Amino acid sequence: MALAYTVVVHVIGIMGPGLPVLALRPWTVAFGHTVTQLVLGKAPAGRSALECPWLRAHTWIGTCSTFAAARFALLAPFTEWSFGQGPLLGATRMNQRASDRVHLITGGFPPGSTAGHDMEYARSRLLEMLDDAGPISTTVSDDFSDIEDFLPDCKLLVTYVAGPYPDAARCEVIEEWLRNGGRWLALHGTTGGKAARVPDSPRRKMVKLDHHKTLGSFFLNHPPLRQFSVAVADHPLTEGVQGPFDVMDELYLIELQDPDLQVLLTTVLEKDPSPDGFGFAYDEDTSLQADGKTRVLGYVRSVGEGSVIYYSLGHCHSVTTNVQPFVDESVDVAGTTPKVFRGAWETEAFEQLLQNAIAWSTAT
Repeated sequence: MALAYTVVVHVIGIMGPGLPVLALRPWTVAFGHTVTQLVLGKAPAGRSALECPWLRAHTWIGTCSTFAAARFALLAPFTEWSFGQGPLLGATRMNQRASDRVHLITGGFPPGSTAGHDMEYARSRLLEMLDDAGPISTTVSDDFSDIEDFLPDCKLLVTYVAGPYPDAARCEVIEEWLRNGGRWLALHGTTGGKAARVPDSPRRKMVKLDHHKTLGSFFLNHPPLRQFSVAVADHPLTEGVQGPFDVMDELYLIELQDPDLQVLLTTVLEKDPSPDGFGFAYDEDTSLQADGKTRVLGYVRSVGEGSVIYYSLGHCHSVTTNVQPFVDESVDVAGTTPKVFRGAWETEAFEQLLQNAIAWSTAT
């Protein structure tokens, strides 16, 4: 059996991000093509990188395959191999462990829009927390369109979106990754997705799709920004979080899709206080729990060897991204929407929840 060595590289103009190639393959690429910079730490936005501190340099590949062989000689000592029984020539193809890489998706719909959220703020806060968590390399995208390129060697997927969602084929990719031990930290609008027009009405209604089953919940609506109290269950993911805690945020009404998930955060709200015509339409308030007053705001769901962690908290907007027409009087007596709103992001409880989720998901 031929010995197969696999080294992950990026060839600008030839290979897309995240596509592995064989290092022993005779390369006859023209001069002028470059290999992306190999960095230790964070990769450029939307790109992954081979994390090797001994090779922090730009590498040029010429027409002669000798260059490829020389490059392999440099990489081989730092590459992990998985060998089968028998002599060296009976070795199996490399079985690379999941790296300490995280993939972060933040964005609105249509692509490039903010969809009423301060995506830059949320992205920067999440990147800051990931940086504080230790030697974690992070790749960044604004939707799920290339998720299959980033998940195979990824430990954690973090999503803060308002509109983008994975289609059926990409849901299968995510589910397989979860079953094999991946972890998904899904925030706020990730339980949303597609909204369809209600006939003879200016309103829209959310459409239940494949990703809601994968996530474990489906977004119905939220009333105007308001203050509410959040109860906290005992779990390693909530360690250090003093509950109940008060927060100003969008109180999401979510319909659970998995009866076996473990609830982490709840609040009490007997009736949706949304004014007539506010937000999204829905036929029945299926987010209400059996006691007739409890709403689930966060949970963890097991999927094979992996898991999904979801927190509905996290609305934020800036002067240029705000679309909130008014707020509940618990936020402002006059109902005036704050020009800049950070809500849960400015609470110790939410920060601790995110830190715990990152640490728990990236632990070896």
